[in-house]
Amino acid sequence: MMTTTMKEGLEPAVELMNNVLRQATTVVDEFPLVFRSGFSGQVVSLGTSENVQSVCAILMREAICNDTTLPMGLIGSVTTDSDHRRSGLATNVLIAAEARLAEQGAIISMLWADDPRFYFARGYRPVGSENDFIIDADMIESLPIIENIRLANADDHEAIHGHYCRHASRLNRTVEETSALLDCPGMTTLVHEDGDHVLAYACMGRGEDLDGTVHEWGGDLNSVLGLVRLHAESRDTTVPTFLIAPRNETELAQRLTLMGSPPVTGLLGLAKIVNREAAANLLDELVGDTAKVTFFPDGSEFEQVQVEAAGGTEFLNDDTLLVLLFSGKGERAETEAFGDHFGINVDRLPLEPFVWGLDSI
Repeated sequence: MMTTTMKEGLEPAVELMNNVLRQATTVVDEFPLVFRSGFSGQVVSLGTSENVQSVCAILMREAICNDTTLPMGLIGSVTTDSDHRRSGLATNVLIAAEARLAEQGAIISMLWADDPRFYFARGYRPVGSENDFIIDADMIESLPIIENIRLANADDHEAIHGHYCRHASRLNRTVEETSALLDCPGMTTLVHEDGDHVLAYACMGRGEDLDGTVHEWGGDLNSVLGLVRLHAESRDTTVPTFLIAPRNETELAQRLTLMGSPPVTGLLGLAKIVNREAAANLLDELVGDTAKVTFFPDGSEFEQVQVEAAGGTEFLNDDTLLVLLFSGKGERAETEAFGDHFGINVDRLPLEPFVWGLDSI
């Protein structure tokens, strides 16, 4: 059995992923940052070059959250050949992917799963948050009507990237990466223009998971809401359209709440700490001089993370580290209770990274 990280000679891995995961599209087109040359994503596989038995995609990213940059690795399209399931291959390919991301500097790995039980058993926990809005037929009538809307084209990509980069919560990506992602199949991107200027954009649809969902947008808020209206009107209006946003996009939430669609707080995804030392260093930075966070490496007496503060000393396992650093749905209760008990300043905790729909793999 061989573990490889590949960029060339991907045909057997792509064939396995397409056969198991895709019908009308191919993973190569849907996830260009992983499969196209010139981008940093990779494929981790188990098997041989002719007989790939289990595989997944990985992509190293930097998340901008609050005033902190978080190195994180995305994992997607975990796939095992039907003839080799229930033999531990998916677990082993996941371990190999996590190790590779840790080597590349990731503090956590993040993924998405319809059935999370497999990942819960392997150390993944729900983290982060997003605001989900339901745009039904009645709600459409409350959205603004704007003119000069059209389909985006390649000439718009640089302006779209500029609007994306103005979001306070996002993943760092280049204009070339944004351009490649905007060409994903099954997605409609609308722009509102004023003369030669793109005022806003909104993307709807990308694979089965984001069908009928406006999953990335940016620019003038009134323009964005007008784009959402046109997206919703383009569908069967008896079926709701969904809009997702970071929780710190408060003006959007206020506008939509007044129109009759208050946000529903959802989870961002599942995450696992893949570099405990880096996680300890990040926590130490975020609590400032109110506590000392120490990492004890493998082979030491403790092999874990220790917090020393005015209220005492405690050793933290990975689950507690995840709760303190990221929590789930933005809940602060456990973080604040920990801070109160030990006399630690937790004003900068938890972090709230956000992954827009174009960035998912």
